[in-house]
Amino acid sequence: MFKQAFPVVFLALNILSSTARCHAALRDPTRPVYSNGKKITAAPVRSRPVLSAIRISSQSKWAVINGVSAKQGQTIADGIKIVKIRAKSVVIKQKDKIRELHLIGQHYKKY
Repeated sequence: MFKQAFPVVFLALNILSSTARCHAALRDPTRPVYSNGKKITAAPVRSRPVLSAIRISSQSKWAVINGVSAKQGQTIADGIKIVKIRAKSVVIKQKDKIRELHLIGQHYKKY
């Protein structure tokens, strides 16, 4: 009788141990990721200046960069100086680098 039950018990134990190993390899995707007990954080994201609007009137020129409205010649956050405002673009100076930001499409108004 022991000889007949041994293969069945052996097979059952083998199935149980492989199932346990299989479940141990699965990880909860909602759990935070840790490495050596230290939390892994993402690198800070540096945002580029984004031009969202230009307003040109007979008296002044305004541009909206990163949600901040400013005139030509003004300096806004992150040391961005508005050098020149054109109909579809704005020339800025940031950290001694001169760049030109462009509007996408025809989103400018003349008054």
